[in-house]
Amino acid sequence: MDIFIILSLLAIFLGGLVRTYFGFGEALISMPLLALIGLETHTTISLVGLAGLFVASLNIFSDYRSIKYSVLFIMLAGSLVGIPIGLCIL
Repeated sequence: MDIFIILSLLAIFLGGLVRTYFGFGEALISMPLLALIGLETHTTISLVGLAGLFVASLNIFSDYRSIKYSVLFIMLAGSLVGIPIGLCIL
């Protein structure tokens, strides 16, 4: 296996590990490591986004019983209101 692929997978794994334990920071770990390996910036951004979606999906499926749906709906309603306002301000 190519060393480039191994280093890329290791960088993504470390970012996913940080996100799983701390709740954030995947981009802080994975993006600089992938950029140091030699990936282009737009490729790195896409790869970290896909890895983040995968890690979040695994976390949701493994802990779906402990989700507080009342809090989830409040956050969803706030997001649905806040995103268009933020886009207009931007």
